[in-house]
Amino acid sequence: VGYHKLDPDGVIMAMNTTELKWLGYSADEIVGRKNIFDLQTPASAMRGRQAFHELKTAGAIRDVELDFIRRDGSILPVVIDSTAVTDEAGRMISSRTIVRDMAEHRSLEAQLRHAQKMESLGILAGGIAHNFNNLLTPIMANASDLADRYKKGSEEAEMLQDIIGAARRGAQLVRDISILSQRAEGPLEPVDLAGEVERTMGILTGA
Repeated sequence: VGYHKLDPDGVIMAMNTTELKWLGYSADEIVGRKNIFDLQTPASAMRGRQAFHELKTAGAIRDVELDFIRRDGSILPVVIDSTAVTDEAGRMISSRTIVRDMAEHRSLEAQLRHAQKMESLGILAGGIAHNFNNLLTPIMANASDLADRYKKGSEEAEMLQDIIGAARRGAQLVRDISILSQRAEGPLEPVDLAGEVERTMGILTGA
């Protein structure tokens, strides 16, 4: 963890090597020279000054989120716990602050949100696939019954075979979506991408 010590005005009195490394400075560059709020974003500096005032009156602050600006201009999100060191009259003469780097924590939170979003999309896709399959079943059954009533090779029979073929491709798509949404299991096998593209174009163009 990082550590720094401030005077009553917020000027840095000490900083450990961990926090110096996070920020990209040497001790000579900031100790006794920089105010801690000068190293924060404007919004964070405002929060930091309010928390610093609370520290002076309450004697301690916990879990305060701040955003520091590294030497290279990038943002370092942190959470601090700070304790006031006071004189005999109860006035703060310095502060001792523990600093925790929150960059990795926020990255993990973002990954979790993305995983939850993908899970929700999978559940939605599975529901759509199920309902779509219920629509395709009577289409295929009725088209097959009608095709048996026409002479093979007739225009009507060919049209019905097109309907049946499209319905079967739709059913395969439903199975693929169900597998993707983890609602069904299926074997993995090589796919002829050129053939899939050609069949898809045929569906879209009506060819």
